[in-house]
This record gives sequence, C-alpha cells and structure tokens, in this order.
Amino acid sequence: MNKILPLFALGFSFCSSAAVDSGPGTYVCDIRITSSRTETLVLPEAALVQDYGSDYQVKMLGNEVASPELASVMGGVKQQATVNGVTFFRRAKYDDRFIIENTNTGFFYRLRHCKKM
Repeated sequence: MNKILPLFALGFSFCSSAAVDSGPGTYVCDIRITSSRTETLVLPEAALVQDYGSDYQVKMLGNEVASPELASVMGGVKQQATVNGVTFFRRAKYDDRFIIENTNTGFFYRLRHCKKM
C-alpha cells in the first residue's frame, strides 16, 4: 500500500499539472470561443495579450479589450474583476491563462496555450 500511494500522487499531479507563471509581459495566445448557442471555435495564435500582472489588454478579432484592475480570489489562485456584465479572469498558472466571460452575449473567450514573446 505504501508504494501505491506515491504512484497515485505522481499520476494525479501529472494530470492536473499547471502552466508556469511566466510573469507580466506580452503573450500570443490561442482563442477558444464557446457559447451555449454556437459550436466551440478555436483560433490558433489569434490573440495578443499585454499582461501587466494586475490587469491586462487583449487584441483579438479586430478588437481591443482592457480589463479593469483585478482582485485576487480563491486564496490567490486567480484574479478577477467584473464591469458591465463582462468578467475578466487571470489565472497565471493555468493553461487557459486569461478568460473573458461576457454575460451580455453568453460568449466565453479562453485565451490559452499562451507563449511569452
């Protein structure tokens, strides 16, 4: 039993491994667009993000969007802020590093597989 537990822990940590926080800077990211009314769409390397650590700016789909200052939640696991029905998330140690949730339109924009430039 003592040998099984470490193997289980190793397997679990591998499955739930998080991305490394590369800190503030400029990132190019894939966009995963989801909605309850449409099929999921993935656009490779379609977003340019300027991450300032406490907020960020995104250039995607011909638009530029800026988050307000983000507050730490869930014990610092993520940062988020909501303004006018749009919630901005920054999860520096996850694969989908930036998320924009627009409750007005029902669309979720997950900026993932981000590479620091």
